[in-house]
This record gives sequence, C-alpha cells and structure tokens, in this order.
Amino acid sequence: IKEGLIVADEKDNVKIINNSLKNMLPENLRAGAQGRKYWELLISPQFNELMEKALNEKRGLMEQIEAFGRAYLMSVNYLEGSKSRTAILYDITGIREFEEMKKDFVANVSHELKTPLTAIKGFTETVAAETKDDGSKRYLGIISRHTERLISIVDDLLTLSGIEKAKDGADFK
Repeated sequence: IKEGLIVADEKDNVKIINNSLKNMLPENLRAGAQGRKYWELLISPQFNELMEKALNEKRGLMEQIEAFGRAYLMSVNYLEGSKSRTAILYDITGIREFEEMKKDFVANVSHELKTPLTAIKGFTETVAAETKDDGSKRYLGIISRHTERLISIVDDLLTLSGIEKAKDGADFK
C-alpha cells in the first residue's frame, strides 16, 4: 500500500514496517528499522502520544499529525490478541495545502468584491438623495437593498475566513 504502515508490540518494538513508511524516514534510519523502538524512528511527539494512548486505552484512534515536515491522518488500532498496535499514515499534505489556497482565495475575492459594492452603495444613495422621481427612487431603493445584501454576504465570508485562519493557527487538529 502507498500509505505508511507500522506494527509495534506492547514493548514498542517495530514488528512490521512497510516500504512506504521506510521511505518517509531519514536515510540513516531506514536500514534495520524492524526490531527497533518505534519512537527511535518517528521523531514526532504527536505520533508517539497517539501510539501510547492506543496502548493505554486499548482502542483505535485517529488524528491529524505532523511528521517529517508533512501532514498525515494517522489511524492507530490496538490489537487485543497480539497486544500490538497497527498505525497507518495517510499523507494529507496536498489536501491541507489546497484548503489553505481555498481560504486565501475566498479572503482575496471577498476583499476585491467589497470595494466596488461600497462604491455602488454610495453612488446609489447619492443619486437617490438628488432624485425627485418616485419611480426612480423605488428602483434605486431596490439596488441599494441588494447591494447591502451582497455587502453582508461578503462580510460574512471575511468573518468566516478570519475564523478559519485563527483556528488553524491555534490548533493543528
């Protein structure tokens, strides 16, 4: 499988490690990986905590972690019969980068839309104040209401974008 796979016994010894996970390791740790302690290979506190938690709680867990400068969705399961843990690492770095690009795009587009909408609102209000014709005032009122609605939507997008950025900066999970 292309995902990284590692099986560790109750004493933290690596029983099985696939080539995909070996290829994630630094060159000097690839040879002789099997039989070593898993925490000697994977320099990631998040990985180690999840492996320990699965052993202590004797259950399966799934979390996002960072290891080797990349983002992974890690699934670890406790196997009662052999008292071992099996972990699979799915590389989600590309997905995380895409999400970040999407958030930046929404924020940039929202800012770009806000300027012309504010100008339309201002000119509409100016023309409405100078117009005596009731029919024109009615149409200008419609334009003004829809412009306000669009500005409100853009403000909501900017708020959402700010919340997502703050959440991502505060916590990787």
